[in-house]
Amino acid sequence: MKYNIRYEKRCLKYLDKLDRNMQLRIIKAINQLPLGDVKKL
Repeated sequence: MKYNIRYEKRCLKYLDKLDRNMQLRIIKAINQLPLGDVKKL
């Protein structure tokens, strides 16, 4: 099953303000949610 994750404009603005490493961590965690991989950041 393939999920299409859409980010709200508000979310994208928030991610732009973060440093690159934190952006990648958050995006990776969001993309893994459909797989059931839920961890604390």
